[in-house]
Amino acid sequence: MGGCHGYLLEQADGQARVLLSARPVENVLADPATSADMRRRLRVAREARAYARDVLGLTVGQQYQRVVMLDRDALVYVVMAAPRTSLTPYTWKYPVVGELPYRGYFRRGDADAEAARLAREGYETAVRKVSTFSLLGYLPDPLVSSMLDGPMESVVETVIHELCHATVFVPSDAAFNESLCSFVGEEGRRRFLRTRMGPHSAAYALAEARARDGERYRESVDALVKDLRALFQGPLPDEEKAWRKDALYVAHQQRFERTVVPRRETRLLAKARLPGNNAELSQWGVYHADEAFFARELRAVQGDFPRFMRRMAARSGDAEFRAHAVSR
Repeated sequence: MGGCHGYLLEQADGQARVLLSARPVENVLADPATSADMRRRLRVAREARAYARDVLGLTVGQQYQRVVMLDRDALVYVVMAAPRTSLTPYTWKYPVVGELPYRGYFRRGDADAEAARLAREGYETAVRKVSTFSLLGYLPDPLVSSMLDGPMESVVETVIHELCHATVFVPSDAAFNESLCSFVGEEGRRRFLRTRMGPHSAAYALAEARARDGERYRESVDALVKDLRALFQGPLPDEEKAWRKDALYVAHQQRFERTVVPRRETRLLAKARLPGNNAELSQWGVYHADEAFFARELRAVQGDFPRFMRRMAARSGDAEFRAHAVSR
């Protein structure tokens, strides 16, 4: 599962190219070639950065002071893999950050080649587009055009999520890191929009409706996870588990389309699909381990977000605390 020297050199080169192409946000805002929509998105991202620093207590440093305009719709392409009869993700080892359940590439072809290699070894694989990632404060993250697409609340949530990584990070514990930052991103986005737009505004109401649709999707994925875990932990032979697993994926997708999509409040679920194999689904537990745990921790400090973040930073070195945070 180890990484290779060549991979690290290639990714360092790709990251250097991104950083060298970054321009100060103020310059991009002042550029007549910048569209009005992009200016608005850059201003919102900048406001979200200030909110994360001043209200949420996140470490901001020199992050998001510059911007990179990509000629593609993703910053990197991430490979995921998992066994045919398990939701435990395949992992790769890296310097500094430790063992992680994904590997990113700046070129789609490189990601596809790694996925094909793992498929030949018998793993289920998937490649997903990633709009941005955090350099954990070691280098100044730029805003990237791909992270500025989509609904405005998504821009806010992404900025806050990534700044959370620069605030709290535990090597080799992706489930804790990603689940914490998913919670912080979602809760921070909700607070930001409520403050900026007002709790009775149409924009805030639409963002909350999208969030409720997101929760409907989450419940559907959780139901699929529950059924698959029961199957994989059972006594059946692996070959039978494999074909029963495929049937479960189909059945849950059909149920989702029949019973959940018609209840949607926004267009968010109109063409949504559930994860289609173990590689995709293995990431769900990494990013959404136990939101209820973090919500309880936030309530324990009376909703004081800076206190919550300080508590998470202080307790992040406790392996038992982290394990409890991501248990279901």
